[in-house]
Amino acid sequence: MLCLLQTLPELSTQQAETDFLMEALIMSKFNHPNVVHFIGVCFEEHPRFIVLELLAGGDLKKFLRESRPKPVRTIGYCAY
Repeated sequence: MLCLLQTLPELSTQQAETDFLMEALIMSKFNHPNVVHFIGVCFEEHPRFIVLELLAGGDLKKFLRESRPKPVRTIGYCAY
């Protein structure tokens, strides 16, 4: 299984560490085929990281940006 590591930089604030741990805790509760699978977390050493399932289609933000409708450029014509 291919995995993705989401890391927290070593020089992070205590609030960032708390938020990161809460994110891991929340993700560990999800069990749905349309949600990325949480594999584990390492908080014993730096850098801290969350281990997630690697999805073949890439991340959702990239997918949504690439799927966004492209603006249609029109050229106006004036007839006299």
